[in-house]
Amino acid sequence: MTHLQEGENILWVDTRPESFFKKGTVQDAVLLIYNKKGLPENTLTQESLDKALADKGIAKDKATIAFFCQGPKCHRSYNATFAAITEWGYAPEQIVWFRAGYPFLFKKVQADAKLKRKAKRYLSDDGVKQL
Repeated sequence: MTHLQEGENILWVDTRPESFFKKGTVQDAVLLIYNKKGLPENTLTQESLDKALADKGIAKDKATIAFFCQGPKCHRSYNATFAAITEWGYAPEQIVWFRAGYPFLFKKVQADAKLKRKAKRYLSDDGVKQL
């Protein structure tokens, strides 16, 4: 929640399949699918990540990138985090692995009246519709 509230130089990357993304995601997140290294369905690459940062006007050296997926049992965001640090040259302090995942965020907003009132700050429009 802290990173969601900080805002400006954070790029939220949803590594889940598009069908999950369309049902709801983190507000302003980009969809860059990642599963395991080398799979054809991956849209997350060093180039696509750099482009997503540029599109948001965030300098690569000043960026914080938060990867997420479905939660602790989902390996997608962990694999993306590992690739960003070990292969694509991002510093560990620039990367956030939101291990709890989108379902955790959704449930937290849904259960807390104060967060629910501000749901558009945390969830995409499709996510807000699900509340």
